[in-house]
Amino acid sequence: MALDQELPSGSDEAGAIDVVRRAAQQIEEYLAGQREAFDVSVDLCGLTDFQRAVLEQCHRIPYGVVETYSSLALAVAGTPRSARAVGRALGANPVPILIPCHRVVRANGSLGGFSAGLHWKQFLLGIERGRECEPILTTGREACRLDPVAGGDFPGDQT
Repeated sequence: MALDQELPSGSDEAGAIDVVRRAAQQIEEYLAGQREAFDVSVDLCGLTDFQRAVLEQCHRIPYGVVETYSSLALAVAGTPRSARAVGRALGANPVPILIPCHRVVRANGSLGGFSAGLHWKQFLLGIERGRECEPILTTGREACRLDPVAGGDFPGDQT
């Protein structure tokens, strides 16, 4: 996936629709466990330099691996004390699955935050670990199980 690329100047509506269709297809494949990486261009031009740097670093986290907010802060800002700023930058992620901010957790192993809700963060991590309906993270207690409930929602860790 190319970060920081815009759609070509003067792109027609059909071209933009094609990009959205490709992204949707790739996300469907990812959710089905059939894709680990994306090759859709993402426009990050509306973000600050720091936000872009955080998202670019986050984009490097491999499928199935989790990093901590403080390790991202160390890589981007040179100090783990910028972990909260990293969390805020991840919250500005315009495409949370394509740029996998769900792979970033707190230093104590708890989930931290996620713009779509912690139940989705846990669900996405479960897909990447190949065990969608089993606990994926524990912090001295069993994490919530990802069992489907009415309406297709998943219960999440409410801490």
